[in-house]
Amino acid sequence: MLLDEYLPNYDFTEVHTIRISAAPETVYRAIKETTLTEISGIVRLLLTLRELPEKIVGREGFRIEDDKPLLDTGFIPLLKQPPHEFVVGMIVPAKIGRIWQKSSRLDGPVADAGEYAVFNHPDYLKVVMNMLVEPAPDPGVVIVRTESRTKGLSDNARKSFRPYWAVIRPWSGLIRRLWLKAIKKRAENRHQ
Repeated sequence: MLLDEYLPNYDFTEVHTIRISAAPETVYRAIKETTLTEISGIVRLLLTLRELPEKIVGREGFRIEDDKPLLDTGFIPLLKQPPHEFVVGMIVPAKIGRIWQKSSRLDGPVADAGEYAVFNHPDYLKVVMNMLVEPAPDPGVVIVRTESRTKGLSDNARKSFRPYWAVIRPWSGLIRRLWLKAIKKRAENRHQ
């Protein structure tokens, strides 16, 4: 997997899959184009709740536009191999869940895949996510697998992130499953 090229060792991971009746090219395009509007309103609520601490202290948090593809909202493109796999990344503060710390992605110093690869500030974590499109045993069906990996860039970063991960992991999984369902719907509707 291309994912291993950026984060072969990690502290936290999450994996989800779905079967889709469509050609790999159609599914890959659907992955790249799916927007927040196409996903359940629960996701919008969860993202709003995540940003609530930012709003309470008067800072503008990370904003996802409803009609913009989810992959174009703060992720750094790292690798791609159309129509089979792509990898995106994000740098986040280790103290992401604390109201007095900025909880959205790092702005500025990491602009591209090269900078992402060498970034190593100990107060941060690297997050990578892939979408992998593989043929299923059934003709005309593919399996889409998404994996997210997180690695603290120091022991303190890992320790700071662990409680936040314990709270958000179920919700993160729900978002991924709903995202996969939206991708399936888009791809299968386009395929018909």
